[in-house]
Amino acid sequence: MADRPIQNCQVRFQFKCPKQWDSLRETAEPGVRLCGQCHKQVYLCQSTLEAAEHARAGRCVAVPVGLVPPSEPGTPLHGRELDRDVLRLVPLEVCRRYGLIPVSRSGSSLVVAMSDPTNIHAIDDVKFLTGYDVEARAASPQDIQEALERAELETSGYVEMGVMVCEEPPETDQFEGPVGKLIRKVLLDAQQKQEALIQFELTDSGMVIRYGLDGSQRDAMWVPFQLRLEVMRQLRHASRGIVDPEGQLHILMRGQRIDYQVRFNPTALGEEAVLQPLPES
Repeated sequence: MADRPIQNCQVRFQFKCPKQWDSLRETAEPGVRLCGQCHKQVYLCQSTLEAAEHARAGRCVAVPVGLVPPSEPGTPLHGRELDRDVLRLVPLEVCRRYGLIPVSRSGSSLVVAMSDPTNIHAIDDVKFLTGYDVEARAASPQDIQEALERAELETSGYVEMGVMVCEEPPETDQFEGPVGKLIRKVLLDAQQKQEALIQFELTDSGMVIRYGLDGSQRDAMWVPFQLRLEVMRQLRHASRGIVDPEGQLHILMRGQRIDYQVRFNPTALGEEAVLQPLPES
């Protein structure tokens, strides 16, 4: 079986090589590398199947960080009790898309069972949405599907990301998908902290979200480049500010209606959206 390149991810030694090899990033050379210490050929593999085949042949093998080697057992899900707080960390829509489910957390790490633990895009998305370091663990697609069905029952009555809404949300509450869940998460966090202002500002590398008034602002979150325009689009659509530079946003969070005045201001790198909660009527 031919080895495929590992792009933009660290790799580590597994199985055979007794020496420590510094983590590296795959550049132009796919497949075989030489260990700088033991001078053996090292096979870079993107799946546990590839790694197992090379390991059985007595070869040195390197795999992406977080990939469970085939010598380690996968994560059993059948009959496992699901932690509702952990389940709410990752939107079910994301879980279904990537074939994964969060199973436990410890400190800054989140253990995620995945049908394909080499899917770097899925790992990056979960890390971004949750803020946790992701430890990918192998599980069968059937076990994950069964666990997701149980998870939907466990979390019924809740919107993903832990934000509760009524069964008939307001007409202007039109946030969609993972980006919509992100916006909800930010608004809920700011509301709980009683922040007087939320700023979504485009940058050359993504978007920065800040809390607080001028002179006392602090960074709250960074949004990747590929999501920044979708965040602004949903904010404009939800606040009816598609044409006008100002609008209003209404959203129900935990049974409470929150109203925001929304302003869209031009900046050197595009624009910013400034949300300010309105007094309760």
